Amino acid sequence: MLAVVLKILYVIGMILLSILGILLILLLLVLFFPVFYRIDGRKKPDGLYACVRAHWLFGLVRVKFAYPDPGSLTVRLLFFKAFDSSSQKASENTTEKKNLSLVSNDAGGDMRGGEKDEEKESCSRDNGSIPADSNISSENNDADCGEISGDETNGKKLFSGLYAKYKKLEYTIEKFYDKIKGIFENIDFYRRLLDEENTRALLRYAFLRICRILKSIRPRRLKADIVFGAATPDVTGYVYGIYGMLTPSLGQSFYLVPDFTRQVLEGELYASGHITVFTILINSAMVLFDRRLRILLRKLKKHSSGKNKDRDKTQD
Repeated sequence: MLAVVLKILYVIGMILLSILGILLILLLLVLFFPVFYRIDGRKKPDGLYACVRAHWLFGLVRVKFAYPDPGSLTVRLLFFKAFDSSSQKASENTTEKKNLSLVSNDAGGDMRGGEKDEEKESCSRDNGSIPADSNISSENNDADCGEISGDETNGKKLFSGLYAKYKKLEYTIEKFYDKIKGIFENIDFYRRLLDEENTRALLRYAFLRICRILKSIRPRRLKADIVFGAATPDVTGYVYGIYGMLTPSLGQSFYLVPDFTRQVLEGELYASGHITVFTILINSAMVLFDRRLRILLRKLKKHSSGKNKDRDKTQD
């Protein structure tokens, strides 16, 4: 009996270890296996075309987004289509058409019912109606009685309305003054906080980590042939000067031709590269778990709690 129990526990343990091993392998694949992407785009006088493709794990998961309008997003798992926005939009359009047809039918029925009600009301009026002149004398008597007290009530209403507007204006001015005062106090606090060496070192470190993330996801291959012209020639010259400074980083396959005679943006673009999730996570985690960030957050929390206490005191 004990041997059977041990054998069952052994089998259960092996199954659990196999499941954990599969989950660990999937986690490692997600973290370290890169996602490859490719971008194709063309801008011509007749329109814009763009196509973005991405695949992961030797094409096991493939994503494609194509433009022009209305655009389509397709997700495939191996040979199966997991998501297709074009089919979803088609189904939504059919449901909208059905809803519109139902609404139009309901509106037609309501209009026919309204016509029947109007016919009934006209028949009742023709058969017999009570003259409306019987209440004129009573209304005149009530008006004569209220002429004496009307001026006094109007004066009280006018005074109360002016007083309410005055109090509202006073309250608005006080709130505006408090806001301006709080803005200046916050500006002074944040200025002193940015002048601290701890904050400056944290910002430099965060900027370094962001640059590493951008470097890891930048296109490895970049080709472009673009004709650019701004509304004014000086702006075109500024953009072309920036392009000249970035030429070593963009590579020899990136061409920008300036056009100083017209406003234009035409050309072709091709870019490809890969993204690794581990690189993004590790650089983000190194900033989030940095001791200097915790110190900065404590100071911000202390400042906000002090402001809330002051606000509570003023309200009391």
